[in-house]
Amino acid sequence: MRTKLSILIIALAVGLVFSMLTVKAQPSTVVRMISEKSRISPNDVGSTFKLAIVVENVQDFYGFDIQLNWTTNLIKYVTHTTTVPRTSYPAPNPPSPYGGALNSPILPIKDIVNETDAIPDAEPGTMAWFAYASLGAPSGQTGDATIVVFTFNVTSPPVSEPVVLHFVRVDLSNMAGQPIPYEAFDLTIPVEIEHTVTVDETDFIIKTLSNSTVKNLQLHAPEPKITFNVTGPAGSAGFCNVTIPKSLIWTTDSWTVLVDGQPATFSITEDAENTYVYITYQHSEHEHEITIEGTDIVAEFDNILPIMLLAFAAVLLTVVEVQKRILK
Repeated sequence: MRTKLSILIIALAVGLVFSMLTVKAQPSTVVRMISEKSRISPNDVGSTFKLAIVVENVQDFYGFDIQLNWTTNLIKYVTHTTTVPRTSYPAPNPPSPYGGALNSPILPIKDIVNETDAIPDAEPGTMAWFAYASLGAPSGQTGDATIVVFTFNVTSPPVSEPVVLHFVRVDLSNMAGQPIPYEAFDLTIPVEIEHTVTVDETDFIIKTLSNSTVKNLQLHAPEPKITFNVTGPAGSAGFCNVTIPKSLIWTTDSWTVLVDGQPATFSITEDAENTYVYITYQHSEHEHEITIEGTDIVAEFDNILPIMLLAFAAVLLTVVEVQKRILK
């Protein structure tokens, strides 16, 4: 009897362990955004792009309440399509690879966009509010789904800040009206900025592609060095890819890259015309100073040299002519 009891206890214990492991191994529900644009550059001004809100790895999905906003310095809202119910949007909804959301029939509750932050009853800062629920559907949805697809217009060239889309509030519920736990991820679209620096009236373009706000880029001629400042949400990972023309700054040895005066984590790639310096760092509550230094810089007198040579030749010819007259 004791042997059978012991075996039963062991079996129950093993079953409990496997059950815990199974629960732990299950992927969590994710709410995120998928954009057609991986970056925004000056050449994108006037163009449009699509962006989708999706939910992934959801179980018994029966309703949602999603509020979000975005920075409006570079992009403006054009239109949107709420992909509900999923029977009306069964195919992928680009840029989302998923079909629509919620089983039929559905109850629309909120579907509104207002970039002036003036949506009644919404959370402060909300520019878009979408709330729908299944109404009498026999079961909730399981798997992945597209909630809404936006179209945005790029209205102006990047100046300093990246484009940030932020979830103000997210609520998901199952068929019993209980909340579904989830992780929500905001989206930052890096921007490419062109910085013009001048050496002896000759302009050179240095480009920065970053998910940080980039400001105060300076060339410290005659030193082969540039500096700039970056800021971003404290605790988040930052990066900046800097394109430096080889006709401006180059190195015969190695590059020096610093963050706040300390050696940085970086990598170097290059082609015939440019050097690309990719730097990673952690954002904090304070801005960081980035320093990139080579070994050589275009000399300011290079462009004056031909003029100086011509002037010297003219003086020399004048001296020769004077000497000839004296000898006569």
